[in-house]
Amino acid sequence: MLPRLVGWLVVWTATAYAAADDDPAPPIEVQPASRATPGSPMRPSGEESLASLWDALLPPAVSSPRPIFSDSFRSDELDRTKWELARGVELGEHWAGDGSRVRELRLAGRAGDAELRSVPLDVSELTVASVTYSARPENDAPAGELVVEYWNGAQWENLDKLRADLAHAKPAVRRTVRLPLAAYHDGFQLRFRTPRRSPGAWCLQHVAVIESPSGPAATLAADLWPARDAQVHIAVGNERPAFPAEAPYRRTFAAGTRLMLLAPAEAGGWGFSHWTVDGVAQPAQQRVLTLELAGNLDAIAYYSPFAPRAAARVEIDSAPLRVPLDLRLLPGMLLGEAAVAQRFLPGERIRLTAPAQTPRAVFRAWRVNGQPEAEGQTTLLHRVSGDARLTAEYDLLGDMNGDGRLDKLDVDSFMLALVDPQAYGEGHPGLNRVRLGDINGDGAFDEQDIDPFADLVLGE
Repeated sequence: MLPRLVGWLVVWTATAYAAADDDPAPPIEVQPASRATPGSPMRPSGEESLASLWDALLPPAVSSPRPIFSDSFRSDELDRTKWELARGVELGEHWAGDGSRVRELRLAGRAGDAELRSVPLDVSELTVASVTYSARPENDAPAGELVVEYWNGAQWENLDKLRADLAHAKPAVRRTVRLPLAAYHDGFQLRFRTPRRSPGAWCLQHVAVIESPSGPAATLAADLWPARDAQVHIAVGNERPAFPAEAPYRRTFAAGTRLMLLAPAEAGGWGFSHWTVDGVAQPAQQRVLTLELAGNLDAIAYYSPFAPRAAARVEIDSAPLRVPLDLRLLPGMLLGEAAVAQRFLPGERIRLTAPAQTPRAVFRAWRVNGQPEAEGQTTLLHRVSGDARLTAEYDLLGDMNGDGRLDKLDVDSFMLALVDPQAYGEGHPGLNRVRLGDINGDGAFDEQDIDPFADLVLGE
């Protein structure tokens, strides 16, 4: 049986103790607690087994959208610092319906084969970003399709598509599309093109890549780091008849544990000589030995005048523990960011379970140190090997157009997703209509979600 070890659990700015042993512990309940200064210890007392400051958190201020890339084609020449490739395009002006002149870029090419491709952009540090563009088919001309794509690091993927029968020649159609998870890397590129043999031309008036003002509707993060300052003291016994014969002493700890071994000054009438660690002699007369456990080791304390038989042997086995941790997001955390920090020993296996849905938020995906995991999988298994930040991301329930807000602009997208899933998917790539639209949480997106959706939009 593994010994019971004591580690640190820090929830927001409070600190508490949690124990772990060799069998999986029951889920950790996150309960309300009092405040504490950052980094200060707080021992559990009474029913306050673990600390939490969920209810004390306030929603962060909503910042303005930050443009990562933007071009309105106002120069006489194409800006080559923004566009890597331009084939079959030309700059010009268009007389808008109000009599004003609008600069635009025309994609025509030969037989409709035109392409405009951005330079590589680093969006790897962004959490949520969108592409916004304005386009129109050329006046009174059958323009076919305008295809918008992004580079996922290996190939081009469809992001959006406009058909001439869905757009009016005057004015231009403005589209905003949220980037899917595969787009967030340091070589992101955006491409506009008209397919081969597509008749007519399309005109672009504005293109921008914008960081979402609020990111996910809510996040639940777990900060993990090795507990390398936790030391275990072992006092090697000197009871007879252990000496002068060898005295094995076995104990199992998690990898990464710091051990302090203290040998007695005398044992069996003989004086301490030195330690050896895996056969390597340590300085003479140094009774205190401090080690950081990276694997199995064999530490032996030698006593004179007998060597090597007059020895106290300490055999240490590395055996990572299993401490599951269950986290939950409270409904009041909408548009807020909650964090749980916990210290574990390296090698420990952590299970984090995020709620699939709250009355105002729906789970999207976990991120491990910024890298996305599979979408929709609320349970994350993680092995501690160093500092890590595990973040559960949530979207606004009912945010059917993916703009990070829940308002009346989502009504049309909601109804389109309900009556024509294919058209919704083409117009909102990267959005999961069932996950966002299942307001009543029954696992299906259907007419039963209409009334709950209306209540959400109206704030009831």
